[in-house]
Amino acid sequence: MFKILYKQSFTFFVLSGYAFSLLVMLIMLSIPKNIALTPLFLMPLIYVTWFAKTKGGIILACLFTLTAIIYEICMKFPNLNYFTLFWNNFMRFTYELAIVYIVFNLHRERHAARKDYLTGIANRQYFVELAEMEIARDTRYNRIFSAAFIDIDNFKAVNDNFGHKIGDHLLILMTNTIKNSIRNSDIFARLAGDEFVLIL
Repeated sequence: MFKILYKQSFTFFVLSGYAFSLLVMLIMLSIPKNIALTPLFLMPLIYVTWFAKTKGGIILACLFTLTAIIYEICMKFPNLNYFTLFWNNFMRFTYELAIVYIVFNLHRERHAARKDYLTGIANRQYFVELAEMEIARDTRYNRIFSAAFIDIDNFKAVNDNFGHKIGDHLLILMTNTIKNSIRNSDIFARLAGDEFVLIL
């Protein structure tokens, strides 16, 4: 399910998040006021920020705040205290921005923990997770897969003779060459140093 969501467009996440927000607002308006559902408002914001990053979260927070202001003006006009209206919504908007910042940083940390810092492909830990899922899926559907272990010969000599900067460049170049030659469904990971693995 998450793979399908990650393929959707930025606009899809913002619009679906906004629709989700309006649904939550309608639910809150239709139930007794002594039932607190305020945390439900965070769900669309978390959803959009997770998949559409900071920009999507900020846009949704703006849309939601603007909708709340328009609703309050329509419902309370002409007995409306504009200072209270805008102050309360400004504070809510600030709170929503804080949520966006927290969720985005959680997402970034999760992403960084799964990627190799140099090449950007899966690291050993993430590879183990992906390999276990692939083995379980292939066992279930009685399929087979291929695994290739890749080791760069004499890589230590490259580092010793030309420096680590050139060695890093070689690793990145090799990684990009292989990434451009495999399918999106294939699993490519760096295990350690000059050791790589590929599941096809």
